[in-house]
Amino acid sequence: MALRRALAIGAALVVAGVSALRAQETLRVVWGSGPADIWAAGNVRAALHFDGRAWTEVPYRVASQGDIAALWGGGPTDVFAAGEGGAILHWDGRAWSRMAVPTERQIVALGGRSAREVYALAQSYSDREAPTVLRYDGRAWTVMPLPLPFRANAM
Repeated sequence: MALRRALAIGAALVVAGVSALRAQETLRVVWGSGPADIWAAGNVRAALHFDGRAWTEVPYRVASQGDIAALWGGGPTDVFAAGEGGAILHWDGRAWSRMAVPTERQIVALGGRSAREVYALAQSYSDREAPTVLRYDGRAWTVMPLPLPFRANAM
């Protein structure tokens, strides 16, 4: 099911003018607040943004973040992208910035209820170790350790 969706999104990007190579090799995650605000990201130094008319590349212009594995937002001016090395980036409507995060583990999922209540799941290294949930309150990320060991990849 996920593969079918990724292929459909990749095909839509090709039709929309994004190269076939770029769409197939770098697209990992998609999030949108509506039909005129859709983001796609993966393993390059730029996110793809759809404004309702066309796709454009929006460079991160921050320190190397590796693959982006998760996207989530509270709206068009509060989008979060996360991935390797505990990197969490924030889009404020004008530019991406890197956030201070209390982990170096890969972030595999993002979710929330608003831009002032965002959660990130940092992967455990094995199924004998608990993953870490991070919580953003609009000011800072804090650690919320989980008591049970398991290897999580979704939230």
